[in-house]
Amino acid sequence: MNAGDDVYEKDDDDDDINEARACEWSEWTEWTDCTVTCGRGFIIRHRTARKSSCRKAFNVQQKPCPSHTACPIR
Repeated sequence: MNAGDDVYEKDDDDDDINEARACEWSEWTEWTDCTVTCGRGFIIRHRTARKSSCRKAFNVQQKPCPSHTACPIR
């Protein structure tokens, strides 16, 4: 993760971050489509731990959709 990325991981504790960096991970998948078609949603990507001892808390990232469309008023 690059400094300044607006990405939220499930756990931000320093010891956990160091553990995640020490694990062997696959490359991140491509970001998904936005979780909603209007309003505010998220895009998500995954990766796979190559060691069974790696915690799964770091295998998913999500961030707000790059753009959103207002939902129609009914």
